[in-house]
Amino acid sequence: MEGDVKSKGMWFSKKLNNGDWDYWLVLEITNLEEMMGKECEKKYLYTLSAVSPEAAGQKSVDNAVESAGREDEDLNEETKAMLLVEYGIKATLYEETGSNYKTLMRHARKDMERISMMFSFHMDRQLNAIGNTGWEFIAGDI
Repeated sequence: MEGDVKSKGMWFSKKLNNGDWDYWLVLEITNLEEMMGKECEKKYLYTLSAVSPEAAGQKSVDNAVESAGREDEDLNEETKAMLLVEYGIKATLYEETGSNYKTLMRHARKDMERISMMFSFHMDRQLNAIGNTGWEFIAGDI
């Protein structure tokens, strides 16, 4: 976990593999009231994404590392994945808002299980109006 729920938190699944490369599912929780003020209708936003340093390629990893002001020499794969998420090279597979943190976390766990079992189907979907799929987003080819 990175951060805290007062503003934003990030959790990673165990390392998964789709047959071509390793990836992680990433759960981000954003406290909308903290970020935007008390007038928010829903208090939390949760975003479920997939990230893979292998799929993104070394150039994208280097850009994410440089953007964060870090050195790539001794970073493990999980840290590289976290930096890619912060840099924006990820495939956002599901989002939900709500006011009850525990309920959203329960939904997130179920969604992570569902998405990990049917990963390719979720990645094949269009993720924007232009028609880019999750495969293009996770590789940074948007």
